[in-house]
Amino acid sequence: MKLRALCVAALVLCVARAALALDWNAYRSLAGGFTVLLCGDANESAQEPLEGIISHFIAAKGGDITCVVSYTDFPEDYSLEPARQLIEARDGLVRGAGALLVTSRLFQYEIAPRQNVPALEIVAVRGPVSFRGNFAVVGKRLYSWTLIAPAEFTQGVEAERFLRSLRLVPAARGAP
Repeated sequence: MKLRALCVAALVLCVARAALALDWNAYRSLAGGFTVLLCGDANESAQEPLEGIISHFIAAKGGDITCVVSYTDFPEDYSLEPARQLIEARDGLVRGAGALLVTSRLFQYEIAPRQNVPALEIVAVRGPVSFRGNFAVVGKRLYSWTLIAPAEFTQGVEAERFLRSLRLVPAARGAP
């Protein structure tokens, strides 16, 4: 029994040290209109999955932890239904990752004092890897911020730190 307790304590200490060793970097996207904490240096990319719809991705890796933030801009004439778009984005992430959806919860994401938008929080798993993230629709833009890490990390304080760090800020003049 003592050996088991010692092994559990050692595992907790290793996970805690890994979390403390993360180098959280503040990242600001002027074009995306947000700030967020990332677990390493940001790598950016963009793609146009459908004509007129542009998705931007920002990813950072720190050890076995990956933070991914994306925003997708829809054309002004696109008929965007926030509830449907949140579910489609969730299903696309889960399907694309080959994962199993564990939880999915609708909530209101605060974008400004007393101003909320529809959002969705998810947890999905694929083997020892857990995907924990949020989706929110703001106007004609879909935001997604997801943590990909071992399951024990995604349920900890550092995961909360990342998930709560995304804040919308005014976009730069001339930015889309």
